[in-house]
Amino acid sequence: MKSLIIIGLVALGALYTPSALEGTTNNCAAVERALLRSDPDTPPLAIGLAALSNGNLAAYGLAPKFPNVPSPLACSYGYWYAKSHGHLGVKS
Repeated sequence: MKSLIIIGLVALGALYTPSALEGTTNNCAAVERALLRSDPDTPPLAIGLAALSNGNLAAYGLAPKFPNVPSPLACSYGYWYAKSHGHLGVKS
């Protein structure tokens, strides 16, 4: 029973931490910020689009990779993947 509670707390932490760490309102916006921060040569247009999209670009980019997963869960995974790899692993 204790291990089930610990696993649940870790899962909740992984789900809600991205938006808190990046200071955004949702996980998809946190993915965009993490990706912009990972590349120092990001063009200003990309920064502007990410600021306007509020996570919609990340949700759209992750939808083909995770078609049956709700976007908050897919974006949470995408955030941790982007933080560790520097990209989302999605081919455009």
